[in-house]
Amino acid sequence: MDRKIKVLFVFTANQYNVLNEMLWKLADCLEQKHGYMVGKYRLDDYEKICGYEWDVVFCGQAIEFSRLQKADGRVHMTWFVDHPRYLFPRILPYEQKENVWIGCVDRRHMEFLRRYYGIQNTFFAPHFGWKAKKLLAEPKVSYQDRKYELFFPASNVRWEEEVAYRYLGLTGALRTIAEETIRFLLEHTEFCLEEAMEAVLTRYGETEVLELSKECLEAAGEYIDFYVRIHARNQVIRSLLNAGMTVTVCGRNWSEFPKNEMEKTHLQILGEELPYEEVIEVMADSKVVLNVMPWFKDGSHERIAMGSMNGAVCVTDASKYVHEIWGETGVVYYDWRKPDELVKKLRKLSENKIEAERIAAEGQRIAEENMTVETFTEIIKEKIESVLKNAQDREE
Repeated sequence: MDRKIKVLFVFTANQYNVLNEMLWKLADCLEQKHGYMVGKYRLDDYEKICGYEWDVVFCGQAIEFSRLQKADGRVHMTWFVDHPRYLFPRILPYEQKENVWIGCVDRRHMEFLRRYYGIQNTFFAPHFGWKAKKLLAEPKVSYQDRKYELFFPASNVRWEEEVAYRYLGLTGALRTIAEETIRFLLEHTEFCLEEAMEAVLTRYGETEVLELSKECLEAAGEYIDFYVRIHARNQVIRSLLNAGMTVTVCGRNWSEFPKNEMEKTHLQILGEELPYEEVIEVMADSKVVLNVMPWFKDGSHERIAMGSMNGAVCVTDASKYVHEIWGETGVVYYDWRKPDELVKKLRKLSENKIEAERIAAEGQRIAEENMTVETFTEIIKEKIESVLKNAQDREE
């Protein structure tokens, strides 16, 4: 295009402000490094500014579509950092889906949108990270002098209080299928949510499973997904605490987590509502950042990108994408179904300080090459300019 590209960014409140921090850095990079004309507005102001001549409207988690009442002919982009089954219903009523582009943090999420909803306009946009202020300041704290041995920045999601109560009406065949899918996933952890649902339906003799799987996931997908995610997280954290390892956490509801004195003794809670910029500072003062992956099998998570970027050893369960980028040398992998092995790996890291520092340095090098604000911005910039050029070509 022979003029400045105009992009409107729409923000709203989100948990710990993580997504806003990321999109704000994207907007700044497009404006300051690439010369875009950028507007940054909250969703509350959407009606006031949506009528201006923006080339693209960009938001996280499809939040714009709660205010987008009718098709407007312009390009809309959104970044999904959760499974699309949670978020795509926000876009469903919009008539011009051919003008909507969805960035996904897991490549299987792209396949889900294509197979289940016929959405072709997707692209892969994995998480990224940036350095904490203390890493940029002098004098620098050495790896060995970092304050926190093991840091897990995440909420404690309570199954009964926050999820199960919403599904008291889940009965009959749908409940049976949901429970069977949960059992399947816990046994076959390499399967993603929809693959497991399809496998279970096939076991029950269904031959045309796609539409039925879609219906089941729309009705009970959250129930299944949250159960397996909470189960995996609890398995990991409780095993570490009961092995006598101190786990430093921040996020909601951790004061309700301990079930015994050992767990209470070794759980160090920094705060319920720690701002994300402070979370990054803690990562930069941690030797190990623990990640328990959401049920993403070919995707990223910000704990890996940000922990590595800030010089901690990232200890994580695996995904195909993480293996592709970090290989075997830049992170430490574990299987949450084998917590004793995880305890051994963490103790080995604590005892072998030179090896731990080497892994941290290698992980940081990989993150600096692949997971920066600039590399993420290049993905978005390339997609914006490609979409706008194709639209211009069609008009000509």
